[in-house]
Formats: sequence, C-alpha cells, structure tokens
Amino acid sequence: MRIHNWLCFLLIVAWMFCAGVSWAQSPRPKYTCYKIPKGAVKIDGVLDEKCWSRTPWLDLRNTKTGKRIAYPSKVRMLWDDKYLYAGYDVGYVDVFGKETKRDTPFYKKKEMFVKLFLDPDANGTDVFEIHVSPRNCVYDVRQAIPNHNQNPPGTVAAKWNCKGLLSAVRINGTLNNSADVDRGYTVELAIPWASIRKFTIGKCPPSPGDRWAVSPQCRYFLQPSKNGICRGKAYYASWPKLGIIDSHVYDRYGHMIFSSQSPRMLEWKLAWIWTLPSKTDAQIEDAVVKAKAMGFNAIAWNARWKPFIHACRKHGMQAYAVISPDYGKAWGTTKHEQVMLPGEEKLPSSRKDNPTYQEGGEPLGGAIGTEIRRATLPCFRHPHVLEQFRKKIRQSVDRGYSGIAFDWIGYKNLHGCYCEHCKRLARKAAPPGMSPQEADRRFQEETLTQFYKNICDYAKSYAKSLNRTVKTTCHVYPAFLPNNLYGNKLPVDYCGQTVSWFFKPHWKFEKIERYTRYVVENDSLYHRHSVGAPFIAFYGKGTFAVDVKSAGRVRKEIQIIKKCGARAIQFAELGNILAVPAVAKVVTEELNDQE
Repeated sequence: MRIHNWLCFLLIVAWMFCAGVSWAQSPRPKYTCYKIPKGAVKIDGVLDEKCWSRTPWLDLRNTKTGKRIAYPSKVRMLWDDKYLYAGYDVGYVDVFGKETKRDTPFYKKKEMFVKLFLDPDANGTDVFEIHVSPRNCVYDVRQAIPNHNQNPPGTVAAKWNCKGLLSAVRINGTLNNSADVDRGYTVELAIPWASIRKFTIGKCPPSPGDRWAVSPQCRYFLQPSKNGICRGKAYYASWPKLGIIDSHVYDRYGHMIFSSQSPRMLEWKLAWIWTLPSKTDAQIEDAVVKAKAMGFNAIAWNARWKPFIHACRKHGMQAYAVISPDYGKAWGTTKHEQVMLPGEEKLPSSRKDNPTYQEGGEPLGGAIGTEIRRATLPCFRHPHVLEQFRKKIRQSVDRGYSGIAFDWIGYKNLHGCYCEHCKRLARKAAPPGMSPQEADRRFQEETLTQFYKNICDYAKSYAKSLNRTVKTTCHVYPAFLPNNLYGNKLPVDYCGQTVSWFFKPHWKFEKIERYTRYVVENDSLYHRHSVGAPFIAFYGKGTFAVDVKSAGRVRKEIQIIKKCGARAIQFAELGNILAVPAVAKVVTEELNDQE
C-alpha cells in the first residue's frame, strides 16, 4: 500500500512538470538573499562583517508549531558569484559535541547541530542538506527524488560531498563543560555554486529574481549534557514552520529570492504629513529638510505642489501626491455613497461613544459591529468613483510627482458596502454552494483589490504614455476586519499596512512582530514587484496627545520592523513626531542607523 501511494505521488509530480506547474509558483514565505562583493565574508565563524550586520535575520522556531523556542536561534543568508553563504547564531547554555570526522552520521546520535536544506529551482528534486555540529563536523547528502515522509520506499539519499565547502564554528562559552553557562555558538557556511551546478535546471549561480526553496534548521536540547553527551529529548527548530517533525517536506520550504542589491535594510522610508504649516514656500522646504535629516527619503503630503516638488528635488527626496476619495458635498449627490447594514449607523463613532474608539483602525478585539468610521466614503464599485481617481492620477503625473500615495480606500463600517448596486453585483458573483458570509467577505475584499488594480494599472499606463515612471504606495485604511492584512494582494509598489496604530491601548510587541512578519515575508506572493512597508502611527500633540507613545516604545517598534527584514517603512505623522523631541531623536537614530 505504501509503494502504491508513493507511485501515485510520483505520477502527480510528473503531471505537474508536464502541465508546467512549478512548485516555485505556490505561495510560500519568502526571504530575500542579497548579493555581496567577492571577499566580503571571511569564513571564521564570527558574523562580524558589515554585510552580515546589514542582513535581516530569520528566526528559527518550533518546526511543528512555529512557536518561539526556549533558546532563540536565527540565521542569515547572502550570496556572491562563487558562494551561497549562511550564518547561524544558536543560543544555548551548554554547548556540547563529540563527533569530529566528516560524514559521520551524528544526526543519528544525541548531538546538537545546524542544518541547511537547499532545493535549487524549488522543484522538489535534488535537495541538498548540510549539517554542521559545534565541533565543525560536517555531514552532507543529496536527496535525488521528492519525498514527503521520512525515508519512504524509493527515496534516494545519494552519497555526496559538497566539494569546496567552507565552514567554521565559534563557541560563545566552553565546549563540553556543563560547569559553566554558555551563550551558544555561531556557524558560518560557504557553499560553492560549482558543487551543485550540475544538479540545477536553471542558472547556477542564480540570476537575480530566481527563487530556490530553502529551510535552515537546528536541533537543540533542554537538558544539560553529561561529559559532552546529552541525555534529554531532542527538539527541532526551522524556518519556515513545517507543521510536522520532518525535515523533508520540501513543498513547505520557504522561498529564497536572489537579489542583485547589496544588503541594506529600510531602503524606502516614507513620512506622511498633514499637520505641519505649508502657507509659504519656506515652510514647505523646511519640512522636507527636517524629514530628510530624520532619515526619510519619501514624503506623502498635500502641500502646494510646485514648492513641494521643487523642495523634494532640490534635497533628493521623493514627492508623493496623496490621492483619496472626495467627501460629502463634493460628490454633488448621495447615490455613490457607501451604505451600511441596518443598525450600523448606531454603532460607536467617537470616543464619546466608546473610550477605546480607534478612528477607523482595528477596533479593540477586532470584531465586526464594534464601531464605525463616521465619514462619507464612496462605493468603490461605481464607475464615477473610478473616474474621479483617474482624473487625480492624471493631474499628479502631469505635475511631476515621484509617486502617488492612496489613502482612505475602504469601508466606513470596516467590512463592506451594501448599496443596491453592490447587492446586485454580489448576488451575481456569489459562487454556488458558498455560505452567504464567505461570499460576502470575498465580494467585499475583491471590490477593494480590483479598485486598486484599476487605479494602479492606470497610473502606470498613463505615466508610460508620457515617457515617465511613477511609483505607487498606499496606507490600507480604514481597516478591513474580515482580513486585516489583505494589503498583500494590492499591486502597489510599496504597500503600507498598519503594524502599530495610534491610540491606546497600544498594540503588544508580539502582535506588532506577527503583523510585520506577515507583511514582509508575504509581500510578493501576489505581485512580485510589491514591497511590504509596515506602517507605524504616532500622535504626540493636540486632541490625541493622551495617546502618545514613549520614545522607548517607538524605538522598539522600529527595531521590530528592522529585525523582520523590512525593506520599506511608513510613518505617520511627521508633525506629531517633531512635536516630541525625544521621539524625533529616536526616529532619527533608528532610520539613519543601518548597521
């Protein structure tokens, strides 16, 4: 029976290749592998080169559950024209190891180690695994055909030595000494492309944009060793979570995307402005200068366009035009406005009604029907609304903005529009057999994603018709409660999704990290050009000064975003940041510190 199942699996794999279906196309967590100059890394077990410090970490978590492990461990990866590099930092209080001979299967014994699973072409064939112990003992092997279970019948574990492999280990403590407390160990690997070239389908070294599947892992113990040999249970950590204690589920590995760029975090940093004075050209230029000094390189502002664009060009900043729906009487009629469900008008819409009101952000508890945003927003299914946006896009491109920042594209009840037009379209779009609740969620989400597609496509095509280019960004607002992080589906160049909101109670750091990781690791699942730009909100003056965050909290929020490997960030709002000198100092230090 097991052989029959295995043959069926091989037939499915064969069909996938014949049909042109690639494992590389399936949605998976991603990690960008940045390119470095030849000789930038010395393989000595010490991750002290500047290129390492500028490279985002991947946390290794419980292989089955994805939960944090007792002793934090992490890995970074880089590449050049000769090698793929991996740098591990394993935390542990009692580092031990006995085996020293290469290709000794120490993984069968109670030893610690890190390992790297590498699947070139992300196709489930010719998967390489390299183990390294704290004694720098190496075990390497090639799995020649796909397998989804631990060593099923037919698996070919081919003998293979990674010729030219470089490895080094540095113990942060003393090896095989349970009498003291260690801090762990670090491992540095350099895998020559030449050693795996004949097993790859695509280019090797890879080309920028190529995707390979990868899963860095480690094995650790909770019990101290005795005479350098552990007596306790072995535990496993990996990236990404595999959902099973099995290292060989290749279709669950993450995607490593090769980039030609050098490692440098937070390359694009946008400041939203709406409270700074802009009556004079000097005031506008002053704001641009202050934003640049703080470390921002892009500004979204509805200041007077000529002096704003001129100041940005003068100081090497990107000027983004803010485009949002027209409100209230500007529509001239109410027939294009959103309609809520019966009774939703009575929901809390101010702090007077609800002390924890979130002003269109994610409500406390995140439940639909908790509160609404008291605003006149249009139905985004109506052609008139799309034309209004196109008109503003043409105007912005004609004026010469670097980019366009979309805002306020969402629902005032935070989940949908129920005007007669939308109800008719929703009935036609509902798939047979789908529950009304799921059909509604899908329709309302597709309304927003399709509207974004229409305006982003139009912005690109209109700019191209004038032999220009224009970047697009957005802040996903108001919140869409059926799927808070749906923004990854939007085709903008930089997608601003909220990972930390303005108001108390301030979000827990664990939630900020969870949201940030999703935004960053999944930003190109739907659109390869899209970059996740985690959005941090801050008020420090005026009505909402009571919600001010401490400088220490703001620093921690930025550090979480950098730790998660973000390439972009959005901050709102600059005038409020400048109003609190301690916070302005922290933002300046963190945005300018890319080491």
